[in-house]
Amino acid sequence: MLSNWAFEIVGFVGKNKREAGEAIEKIVSAKKQKKNDGVAQAVTKVKVETKTQKKKKAESSDSDDSSEEEEVQTGST
Repeated sequence: MLSNWAFEIVGFVGKNKREAGEAIEKIVSAKKQKKNDGVAQAVTKVKVETKTQKKKKAESSDSDDSSEEEEVQTGST
């Protein structure tokens, strides 16, 4: 990750310290925001997958219950 920053920082050699510092802060802030967005996306994905798994479990257990009921009804007739 530092190697990518090094290339971006090289462009600031001719600028004064304040401009270079502000530019670096801007880069760091953008990278942190990108990371935070990625984390938020991952959390959302996990939540959706969890809900989907719970829904599939509920549907499969509902279908298991109904198939057991059918077996009982056909077995007694």
